[in-house]
Amino acid sequence: MRVSMDARAEIFASWVTAPQMMCRSFGGIRARDGHGTNAQPTRRHGGVYAGALAPPRTARNIFDRIDSRAIAVQQLAQSAPDTRSTLPRAGVGYTPRSDAPSTQPKGIARRSLERFALIAFALYHLPLFLNNYPSLGGGGFNDTGLAPRWGHIFTPPGVWVARHVFHLAGPMPRAYQGDNGDVAEEFARLLLCVVIGLAGAAIWSAVDRRKPRAPWVPETLRVLLRYSIALGLASYGIAKLLPMQFPPLQPFVLGQRVGDLSPMALLWTFMEYSRPYAFFGGLMECLVVLLLCVRRTSTLGALVCLAVMTNVALLNYAYGVPVKLYATMIVLSAAVLVLYDGPRLISALVTRRAVPALEERSVFHDRIPTRLRWAIKLLLVGSVTVSSVSAMTSAMASMRARPGSPADSTYRLLRSRFHLITE
Repeated sequence: MRVSMDARAEIFASWVTAPQMMCRSFGGIRARDGHGTNAQPTRRHGGVYAGALAPPRTARNIFDRIDSRAIAVQQLAQSAPDTRSTLPRAGVGYTPRSDAPSTQPKGIARRSLERFALIAFALYHLPLFLNNYPSLGGGGFNDTGLAPRWGHIFTPPGVWVARHVFHLAGPMPRAYQGDNGDVAEEFARLLLCVVIGLAGAAIWSAVDRRKPRAPWVPETLRVLLRYSIALGLASYGIAKLLPMQFPPLQPFVLGQRVGDLSPMALLWTFMEYSRPYAFFGGLMECLVVLLLCVRRTSTLGALVCLAVMTNVALLNYAYGVPVKLYATMIVLSAAVLVLYDGPRLISALVTRRAVPALEERSVFHDRIPTRLRWAIKLLLVGSVTVSSVSAMTSAMASMRARPGSPADSTYRLLRSRFHLITE
């Protein structure tokens, strides 16, 4: 508790003069009541004291010194500047400044948006969870593994929406492959996620509009998006590093005319030609995975992911790669993560204002021990890594065992070398 200079002077003056005032008052009472030896007060050395209780000379000198010091303290307090307007005071209307998130209920609009995002993103990402494991058939490695069978559970609602809302006819065989391609069933399932998210958020917000609950929603949404992105990009990054997604150019590709290539085949030829560029792409995707797995670097990971996956999504749109929907959802997920720290990023990068350290308390950090959290992280990311490496190395070994001659250096494209300076 902070006390102003004036208040300190008043307290000190009242404390040091209290004995003197008590002595005078008590002496006066005894003089009026006639209990003292002298009925009239006597004046000694310039001081007025009751005759019966007149203090000794030493005591009077002490009181005179205290009086002079109290007057000096009061004069010093009057001459000092008034800092009561600048010093924080505890009491009514004072709120201590804290960088921790406010515990006050958020607005109904933000609560509804966060709840909608949580429901919609969960309905989209969770059915694709096993698709991140190539050894289980995820990523199109096979159609009989656990990942495709898991995807078949969520396929019928998407097929129903595609037929009755989009009015699509036909067998739709690719809808049951369990992959995240740009098939009608995937777009229909996305629409279903949006509708269910809107309805769920509206009902949820209407039920607790008077007493908002569920403070765990924002943190749960961020954890869901962080690990949905991390697990999804882990297999893609490893596929570029090995290389599995962009292997070396084959002779039959080099023998084709550029005009005979499809847009996707042209893009694949471009990526397969430059091994360093493909490796760099996989390295950046693996960097996103590592940054998102650590809470303190999750914002940086979201920013890197936003840059990397925006480029990937644009390539998919421009060259007709049938993974446009999934790449777009990864970009949107990263954008939501960046929005949470948007005001702080603007203050630091645009307006150049000081941004204090942010120490947020998390529901998961408060209830789950640190070692258990890291064990879960290592289990999730490690299992996807092991599954990807195992399945992709086996696939690459079988590809090398196929008969066929490797591409020779008769093609000018393969004879070209890197030159820093062009003459």
